[in-house]
Amino acid sequence: MNDKLSSRHILIVLLLAVPAMALLVGGCEEFCSSTERSYQQALAAEQTELAEPESLSAESPAQFGLSMKTSLIGDILDIVLEPTLKAALRAVSSVEIGGERIELTSAGNLVSLNVESSSACEHCFSVGGSLGGRIRASVPGFGQHTANLGGSLNLVAPLILGKGDGSDAALKLDLPAYAAIGQSSLSARLSGIDSDLVDLLQGPLSNLLFNTVAQRLKPVTLFEFNAPSFGIPGFEILPVQLVTKGDTGTVFAGFATNIDALNAPGSPSVAPITDLSANENFAFAFQPAIIPHALSLLIEDNKVSRTYDLSGNADRSGNAHVTMGKFRVGPEVLDGSGGDDAGYTEDVGYSQDTGVSESTLTRQSGLNGNDPDIPFALGFDVFNLASNANFCFGFGAEAVGGVSVRENALQVDLISMRFTNETLQENLVQLSNWAGADFVTESHNLVSQSLSRTSVAVPGTNLEFAGLGLGMRPNAVVLRANSTPRAIEAE
Repeated sequence: MNDKLSSRHILIVLLLAVPAMALLVGGCEEFCSSTERSYQQALAAEQTELAEPESLSAESPAQFGLSMKTSLIGDILDIVLEPTLKAALRAVSSVEIGGERIELTSAGNLVSLNVESSSACEHCFSVGGSLGGRIRASVPGFGQHTANLGGSLNLVAPLILGKGDGSDAALKLDLPAYAAIGQSSLSARLSGIDSDLVDLLQGPLSNLLFNTVAQRLKPVTLFEFNAPSFGIPGFEILPVQLVTKGDTGTVFAGFATNIDALNAPGSPSVAPITDLSANENFAFAFQPAIIPHALSLLIEDNKVSRTYDLSGNADRSGNAHVTMGKFRVGPEVLDGSGGDDAGYTEDVGYSQDTGVSESTLTRQSGLNGNDPDIPFALGFDVFNLASNANFCFGFGAEAVGGVSVRENALQVDLISMRFTNETLQENLVQLSNWAGADFVTESHNLVSQSLSRTSVAVPGTNLEFAGLGLGMRPNAVVLRANSTPRAIEAE
């Protein structure tokens, strides 16, 4: 009897529980549907495509920027142009004056070469040099005489920014365009010989030397730029902006990518960097918004995982689906403040390699000695879409890290993982386990590639970088340096 009563009690309890269980299952199914809808909305907001490169134009916003001082351009020309000019000055053999052919032996030289902005056209530059060396002339009636060569050479030509011969982009000094500009000249000055010979030779020699130099002029490549491809098939860039600033002696080139989301109307552009300091002659910048969009493209190409288990391990059949959020930069990300504004009104340098004192750095940035030079935070959302519809949930989080200059080299670090909403408790997901997730690791790789100095090259030279420092510009993280070109020795 007791056994029958006990069984009856159990049956009654189970029957009473059926409506409650049905309600619970129905609620879970509804919540899973809601989580799925939220995931699809986040996915649609995140995803982007690659536009056809032909759709980019000079109006497209720049996602990369490169700046250099005219003094660096002069150093480059000393290596890549000066040999051509010297060879031309030594190539003259004779000149005809008054029907008489005068044999010449030239040991002409360029004593110095300098570059400065010119008002002759929008992007014109003047390349000037002082002449030196000697000229030996065999003059009928005067015999053979050797004169000291002086005077000046001035070539005025425009900069042009476009596709490189073997690179994504190239900045060139279009020297053959000197004729169209019409402000180039060569004025030879002779000394150490009779004044009658000076009057006889100086004018014709100036014309001869100039014509000889002009015949050898070709466009000179000042730098080539190969944007990091990030491993994204079809990724391309287009040069879209050239700014010359005569009063600061700076040239800035901007480059757009064909990432569709970054070219939408009103998309921010890297602000031109035209105010390099006295101990800087080079700067390279990238738009932080490129990071999550590049991640999205890599995820769509199955090079970075979209799905994970709840410990952040990549898993093709994992229930946890990830979408990318914003990539924020600046000291405010360390305390979770700041919101979505990734623009900055001034260029603030944080690196101890810039020569600024540590106390000044702390006042500028609000950072302490253990913090990165440029903190950043990658936002992301996780949607757990369980197949048995009984464990659906979602949460938002950020991977907080930073990029620094240490011993004249870039260093990218992860600082912490943190939730950005309060709808999920830490005991349900151990967020620290997500520190090694594919997309977190790849975001650091993308930052390193975006600031890589190997993106820039000067044919025939090695660029050596010293005094590296990091800063922020409107819509940009900036790497600044003092660069020295070194000629590559011929083997």
